[in-house]
Amino acid sequence: MFFVDHKFRDVAADYMKRHFKVDRILKPFFFEEEVLPFRHLQEDLGVVISGSAALQFFDRVKFAGSDLDLYVHHSRAPRLMKWLEENGFCKKVIVAWTDNESEDVTRDPFMMYLDKSIASITNFKRFDAVVQVIAVQTTVIETVLNFGLTCVMNIITHREAISFYPDATFERREALISHNELAPKSRNLFDKYQKRGWTILDYLTTAQRWDRKSDFYCASKPARIRCVGDKRCWIIRLPSKEFGVGHDLKHINTWVLKPSKDWICYGLR
Repeated sequence: MFFVDHKFRDVAADYMKRHFKVDRILKPFFFEEEVLPFRHLQEDLGVVISGSAALQFFDRVKFAGSDLDLYVHHSRAPRLMKWLEENGFCKKVIVAWTDNESEDVTRDPFMMYLDKSIASITNFKRFDAVVQVIAVQTTVIETVLNFGLTCVMNIITHREAISFYPDATFERREALISHNELAPKSRNLFDKYQKRGWTILDYLTTAQRWDRKSDFYCASKPARIRCVGDKRCWIIRLPSKEFGVGHDLKHINTWVLKPSKDWICYGLR
């Protein structure tokens, strides 16, 4: 039995290594010789890949015209931006958030957030490749949890890729609207992911809230506490022999999925 289990693990590990390569996400934006230096920069600065790029990594698909979204704390963003400019990227658009709406609305409707956890959004372009640097005020995880849909709540660090709602996103093909107050200005976002194959959930039925096998189970009292890397996450280890621990995002934030009169689904704890 040990031999069979060991052989199965080897086969599974080989499959994951061949089919889930982070280079597939990075090479449309960086030259081959830039990929490893970028991953080292991820380690040094705590840069996280999220948005549609991380979704494509897990789903093994390619969305035409998508950008590479990089999330980093605002205090470390200048080093990341400098590295991009030193490698030939040109700064194209800067979106700075104020107490009011931003003056320039980014062209990707996914960039609709409930709060002002974003300090700035800067676009960098080289040829047809667009890299978007999102500088956050607090933590990257808080920003990810404020995305408009659960299907894009996935991250890639220098060491691993983590999907927060993998069963709902990749097995059931469901995406829950995280905050109803985003709905009026995010309809294009919902339509886009509906066309890509996801069923958009405006709310959870009683049956869905009580489904213990679902990522969206939220009927227990006290509420089920989630954290990055818990047993409900899908974690893919990336080749990282050359890397240290870097910025470990596990357990930085916990959250709960909870219904309310406004269906604000995430409570950071």
